[in-house]
Amino acid sequence: MLPLRARRSGLNTSWWISHCAELQSLDAQVAELEHQQEQLTQNEQKLRQKIEAFRTKKEVIKAQYSAAEAQVRISEAATGVGEQMADLGLAIQRAEDKTEDMRGRAGAIEELEAAGTFDDLSRIGPGQDDIDRQLAELSTGSQVDSELEGVVRRRVDETCEPPLGDYSRM
Repeated sequence: MLPLRARRSGLNTSWWISHCAELQSLDAQVAELEHQQEQLTQNEQKLRQKIEAFRTKKEVIKAQYSAAEAQVRISEAATGVGEQMADLGLAIQRAEDKTEDMRGRAGAIEELEAAGTFDDLSRIGPGQDDIDRQLAELSTGSQVDSELEGVVRRRVDETCEPPLGDYSRM
């Protein structure tokens, strides 16, 4: 119901009703946005927990690898089989090299994370980068050209009449 003042002043009833409905709609939109914000905050917390779990697991694996490597070296020294197990030394060296590479990759990922690269993954899109999208657009354009050329050739074959216009560039 309209306020008494509004009825006395002769203001349009439909104007008041439409504005009240608009305000209610805006209130509903605000509530929905607040709900979405809460969900995004919860998702961010979950992602941060997963990242922390990944870092912890990475450190545990590195420590286990180092302990195993130390155990091998101790065993070799105690048994004196170091000369006979030259291949083992090479295998350990390769493992150390792989570990260094993995540390480098982990450092690069941490730098990317610190730079904010992973903050908004929704902007990346469906697994395509800019080059993939451009190639898809080009292939779609050439597909249309190929289909047009096929239609023109079928028309010429069916009617035995040359097409109107210049299609010699096809």
